[in-house]
Amino acid sequence: MNLIQSSKILEAVPKLSAEELESLEESLISTKRMRDPIHVAADGRTIIDGNNRYAIVKKRKGIECPEPVVHEEVQTELEMLAFALDSAFSSGRMATKERKEQIRKSKIALAKEFEGQDKTKTQISRLLGVSRQSIGKWLGPADNGGDRSDEDPIKKAKKLSDGQKNDISVRLKAGETRNDLAGEFQAPRSYIDSIAREAGLTGEHGSNIRAEKTWYLLDEWKELPDEEHVKILNKSVKSVFNKQDTENIEWAQWSWNPVTGCRHDCPYCYARDIANRFYEQKFEPALYPARLWAPQKMPVPAKASEDISYKNVFTCSMADLFGRWVPHEWIDLVMDEVRANRQWNFLFLTKFPQRFSELENLPRNAWMGTTIDCQARVDNAEKAFAKVEHGTKWISVEPLLTPLKFKRLDLFDWVVIGGASKSSKTPAWTPPIDWIVDLHKQVRDAGCRIFYKTNSGLDGDLRIREFPWVRPDEKKLPKELKYLDMKK
Repeated sequence: MNLIQSSKILEAVPKLSAEELESLEESLISTKRMRDPIHVAADGRTIIDGNNRYAIVKKRKGIECPEPVVHEEVQTELEMLAFALDSAFSSGRMATKERKEQIRKSKIALAKEFEGQDKTKTQISRLLGVSRQSIGKWLGPADNGGDRSDEDPIKKAKKLSDGQKNDISVRLKAGETRNDLAGEFQAPRSYIDSIAREAGLTGEHGSNIRAEKTWYLLDEWKELPDEEHVKILNKSVKSVFNKQDTENIEWAQWSWNPVTGCRHDCPYCYARDIANRFYEQKFEPALYPARLWAPQKMPVPAKASEDISYKNVFTCSMADLFGRWVPHEWIDLVMDEVRANRQWNFLFLTKFPQRFSELENLPRNAWMGTTIDCQARVDNAEKAFAKVEHGTKWISVEPLLTPLKFKRLDLFDWVVIGGASKSSKTPAWTPPIDWIVDLHKQVRDAGCRIFYKTNSGLDGDLRIREFPWVRPDEKKLPKELKYLDMKK
C-alpha cells in the first residue's frame, strides 16, 4: 500500500501514547495481519481512518493487509477531517476524557468552517456525527428565523414524558395505519385511536383509514411499474424511529422497521406474536417506504455523546432483512440510508449471514450481526463472517438454547448473551450458569466485548454491559479490603 497521511488529520486526531502504540504494534506482529482495513477518501489514497496501523505496517514487513475501503462521499479536505474525527471519537483507544474533549473542540472548529461554506445544521450534524442540538449550541441560532431544513419534527414531543405520543401522531399524519403503530409501539389500539382523535384524524366508526397505502407485500411491490417505485420512494414525509422504553433492547435506544416480516418460523419469536396481533399483513414480508426517511428526519440526542446506546438503532427488529426471500432492492434501499446517515449506528441481526458477502462496501456505521441460539448455527456463522472484511461484527446469543463451542470468535467484536422471554408458543427460559460461564471464557479469550441481557439470569455487577469500541470501566478492589500482599 502506498497511501497518503494527511498532516492536518494527524494534527487534529489525538495521539496515542508510546505504550498504546507499542501494544498495537505487538498485536499486529503477533497475528501477522491487520483485521480491519484502512479507510481512505474518494481519491483512493488519503487515509481518513487507520493512520497508526498504516505507519506500523510500513515499518514492519510481513503483515497481511486487506484492501483499503474507499469512501466516495468523502471528497474535500474538511470532509476528510470530519470523517477522521468521527472515527477517532468512536474508537475505544480514544475513550479518555481528555482525548474526547480534544476531539470535541476540533469538531466545534470544523463546524464553524462548514458553516462558512453555507452547510445547513443538518448537513453539519451528519458530517460530524453529532446531534443537531450540539451543532446549534456550537454555532448559535441561525439568521432569518433559522434554517428550515433543520426544524426538529418532534420538537413539541419534548414536553411529553417519553415522546411516544408525538411520534405516533406524526406517523399517523404521514399515513401510517393505526394497527401498524399499535404493533410497533406495543400499545392498545384504543390508545392509538385516542391520539388520532387529538390530532384531528377521526375515521368513520373509528376505522383504520389510510391517507394512502403505506406498506407493500413482495408481490405487490414487484407488480408496480418502475416509475411508481420512484414516485413512492421520492415522496418526503415526516418519519421517526421508535423509542425503546423497556429493557428488551438495552443496547439500542431506537428501533427502525422500513421492512417487516420473516419466514424463519422460530418457535420463540416475539416479533411474530406482535405482528400477528397488530399488523394487517401479519408477519408477511413488507416494505414501508415512508419509514426510509426516519434516519435523516430524527435528530441524534445530545445524550449519545455519553451513552452509545442513544446512537444505536436496531434496524428491522421486526424482520430478517437478509432472509432469502428479501429482494436485493429492499436491502439496497435500507443500506443507502445507512450510508447517508453516519450520525447513527445501525445494528442488524440475521439468521442468514451468508448474504453479507453479497454486499459491496458495507457502511462503517453498520453493525452486522447474526443470531446463534444453538451449536448447529456456529459453523455457518463463522464461515460467513470470515468473508466480512470490515465493520463492527457481532453475535446475539439470545436465547442460549444449547452449550456453544466456537473456533473463530476472533472474527467478532461483540457478543450479546441472554435467555428467552415467554412467547405464544414457548415458555420463558434462563440458560444454565455453566453454559454461560463457559461461553464467557471463550468470549474473553477472543478479546470480544460482552453484553448480558436481563433474561440471562445475571444481575447486579455480574450483568456486564459492554459495547464494542468503548473501553469498559475497570473494577478495582476497594483499598479497605486489601491486606497481606494485596497492599503492595
